[in-house]
Amino acid sequence: MVFKIAFLQDTGRGKLRIEEQMLKSEFERRGTPVELYSIKRIQRRNLPLSTETFIAGDMDAMHGAMQQLKIDIPVPNDYPDCLAPFLHRRVWHATLGDVERRLAGDAGRPVFVKPSARRKNFTGRVFTWSGDFLHIGTVSRRQMVWCSDVVSWKSEFRVYVIGDEIVGTDHYAGDPEVVLDMGTVNAAIVAYRKSGQAPAAYGIDFGVLGTGETALVEVNDGYALGAYALAAKPYTDLLIKRWQELVQTAKADAVSQIVPRTNAFDEATLISRLNLASDDLEMQHNCLNEILAHAASNQKLSSNLKNALVQSLSKSTKPFLVAEKLALIAAQMEDELRALLDSDAALPVRVWTALLLLHVNVRAGVPLLLKVVESRGDSWYPHVAMKLAHANERSMIEIAVKGLHALDENEVDAIGSFLDVLRIFSEPLPAALLAKFSKTTTPWQIQRLLKLGNHKT
Repeated sequence: MVFKIAFLQDTGRGKLRIEEQMLKSEFERRGTPVELYSIKRIQRRNLPLSTETFIAGDMDAMHGAMQQLKIDIPVPNDYPDCLAPFLHRRVWHATLGDVERRLAGDAGRPVFVKPSARRKNFTGRVFTWSGDFLHIGTVSRRQMVWCSDVVSWKSEFRVYVIGDEIVGTDHYAGDPEVVLDMGTVNAAIVAYRKSGQAPAAYGIDFGVLGTGETALVEVNDGYALGAYALAAKPYTDLLIKRWQELVQTAKADAVSQIVPRTNAFDEATLISRLNLASDDLEMQHNCLNEILAHAASNQKLSSNLKNALVQSLSKSTKPFLVAEKLALIAAQMEDELRALLDSDAALPVRVWTALLLLHVNVRAGVPLLLKVVESRGDSWYPHVAMKLAHANERSMIEIAVKGLHALDENEVDAIGSFLDVLRIFSEPLPAALLAKFSKTTTPWQIQRLLKLGNHKT
């Protein structure tokens, strides 16, 4: 199949990621017309996609294209069952809540955790104790994640595969001199293909463990695969092969769903949909994304729209979800956010407003945030403490020390956040606190944090 045109994502003002730059040069070399598109055109379904067009872009863009063509979005399968013998470590499915409860017990051991859903709303990381959850903010504890034993990787590589053929290998972490056992890699590729689970083209990451064994890191589908140092030709061939496989599953009536292209931004409709007092989180998510796309295209937000966004923050049953989105455009809304901060809105709303202002280096809400941390009256004050410390609010040092004196040693999350505050400012722990936390009954998570902060116990 030869595609008539290649649509490549433009991230704004003609800026292309390195992957799209490679694709553009290769398609032009092959004589295939190239057209750039923005995420707005995907969201509005006015990109003329068909089974004869190629498209490349980030995950959101590719999923939008698949929905337009009525292609079932592939279910992520980072650890196929057929490749379990190549893992050389335990890997299992759980919820974030399961992980948090596991780590809360003294018997909990460090675990590597990453999202298992298509939309990656936090970066995979090692969780050592429940305080590490501060790094992922308000992500739902019901979210399904992949967990694995923590292992030591000497080196890591991405292997690019089309069919059964390796078309490239890129080193991306660790010591490049520690090379893979290619016999193991080829055996895994054969097993994957024979299982019937392998896509037509994909990336498969392998690494060398501290034991010297070559082990599977994870598998990545080929339709939105990043390129480390792979050449333009094999990278283009890989994406074409996978897209050809996907468009063969497109529904026959998909093309008729295209909406005529328009540059209109329907502000009135968006404002009417911004009543976030409802629990329709999907509608809210899509509405906010459309506004963000509008802002990303260097369009100024009107006063009416900014006021509606601020009202959505104050009315929503999930203000933290709204705040997460508004952080991307908070700089355009400083006046409106200041007004909300000074209003009689509920304390949680004013706290999230203060954090949004702090995100754009406006410190008007710092006194409120400091008061929240000092009072220790709300469950999310450790999160606020960390935000203030990262914003170089040095008054947090005294507050942290006072908090550590007052807290019971079993309040692990709060103690952890205050110890992290002192670590951020390279402040030593007073002798009285060292004595307090040197008891044999001190939870192991706190003992570990003391070592990380170079505090002697």
